[in-house]
Amino acid sequence: MRKRTTLLGAAVAGLIGLLGATMVTLGGGSTATAAEAATVPIKVITWNICGEYTGCPKISTAAEVNGKRNAIRDLINTHQADAILLNETCEWHANSVVQLLNQAAGRQLWTMSFAVVRQLDDGSGGTGYTAWPGKRTRTCGSAGVKAVVTPTTTPHALGMAILTKGPHDETTTYDLPSSTTLWSGTHQLLCVRKTAAETTTGGPVRICASHFTPSNVTNPDQLRVDQANRVATLISSFGDERIVFGGDLNSYPPKSYRTSPVQSATTLQPIYDLMRECEERFTDDTGRDTARWTGGSGKLDYLFARSGGDNPESLTGDCVTGPVTEAAQPNSDHAPVIGAFNL
Repeated sequence: MRKRTTLLGAAVAGLIGLLGATMVTLGGGSTATAAEAATVPIKVITWNICGEYTGCPKISTAAEVNGKRNAIRDLINTHQADAILLNETCEWHANSVVQLLNQAAGRQLWTMSFAVVRQLDDGSGGTGYTAWPGKRTRTCGSAGVKAVVTPTTTPHALGMAILTKGPHDETTTYDLPSSTTLWSGTHQLLCVRKTAAETTTGGPVRICASHFTPSNVTNPDQLRVDQANRVATLISSFGDERIVFGGDLNSYPPKSYRTSPVQSATTLQPIYDLMRECEERFTDDTGRDTARWTGGSGKLDYLFARSGGDNPESLTGDCVTGPVTEAAQPNSDHAPVIGAFNL
């Protein structure tokens, strides 16, 4: 595993790069020129908004659904984010956030890319439900969503979205290993390329999101291992690009980064070997040091990054402390994670 820079060391390295030092020695032991070390500041949020599944909060009425949508917009505005990764979101919901953001006069317009979840179905659901391998799109049908969309009979896909301030291109969806358990969904890695017009010397940033398999399928631990390995392979294929990756990975951090709960330390290790997590602290199940709330199950949500050129590590800025209790953040069973990076 590569030696990791500390947050303080990362900030110093980023400052040196910005001041134009001729040579910078980086945390991984490699050396880069000032041009290669030029940093791109970017702030990214990841949030599993629990937008449709049974038991999700704030999806029963139009007022609740609109309130959740407004909460996403307000979070973006409060933290002045450049991008947000949304897990378990209805396509309509993500689109409506973009519309809200773009209503503000004089601001840079937001762009969205979306990946649908395809559901393994045995055909027992009736008309329109096809058996494997003809997976159907999983749709949002909660009363709250139906109350705010037109027409109410139109299916609205469930999946994950990447929203960026300004344009992005090269939207690509990569299949990840997925369960063959009945009613389970597919899992993907969704990636876009965010052009950095305001920092042209720094170049673009590849932003990727995923949602690893939950525990209600056959052999979920092995699937997550396979998914992490696949993500690591795909990230490696991007070469020297600057990359931010995040989402609900349904896994605890490697053992070396936490003291409890007891779980295999190897699930996410391939990703840790490639990238720096914006916050590696973890002490217990209460969320006191995790900057996120996941219904008491511990840390499941992540933001990783790495910078480009000769630097394999990210010059990580900070992971903004967020709400850690259900009372403080009632719109989901997860709290958002906000990462500030200098890549």
